[in-house]
Order: sequence, then structure tokens, then C-alpha cells
Amino acid sequence: MDDAVLQALEVDRNVDITTTGRKSGQQRRIEIWCHVVDGAVYLSSMPGKRSWHANLLATPDFTFHVKESIQRDIHRGPCPSPTRTPSETFSPR
Repeated sequence: MDDAVLQALEVDRNVDITTTGRKSGQQRRIEIWCHVVDGAVYLSSMPGKRSWHANLLATPDFTFHVKESIQRDIHRGPCPSPTRTPSETFSPR
């Protein structure tokens, strides 16, 4: 993830992610919040179980869609810690 994306994410909290449905196998795109902390991007939603989290646990590959200040689609492999709750993180570099 380049510096322009990281700078955009400092102010743009709403992003989309596309995951693979753990039961259906179909692509699922949802809007979600993100936060940048010490160069890492964290995905978060309200407390409780979420389908996107279960989907990432089953199939950790996903696409991160930056859509406000700039538009970028970034495919990511497995998260460093896919069992982390209530948020997921991935290294931007």
C-alpha cells in the first residue's frame, strides 16, 4: 500500500472489503470502518459476531477498496493474525 493510500486512510474511515462467503463461496462486498495505527490498517465494526470476520477466518484472502479521497482496489493475502477480534489488521507494506 503506497503512501497516498495511507494518507487518504488517515481521514477516510469508510472503506469496502470483498471477502469470499464461507458457506456460499460467493464474493461479498461490504462497507466497513478502518483505522491506521502505527502504519497498520485495522478493520472494525460494531461489537459482536460479524459475517465478514467469519469469512476472513475461513478464506483470509480479500480485497480492500479505498473509495473516498482516492480510489484503489488492493488485493491482500492472509492477515498476520486472522483470529484477532473484534478487528482485523494487515500490514500496509
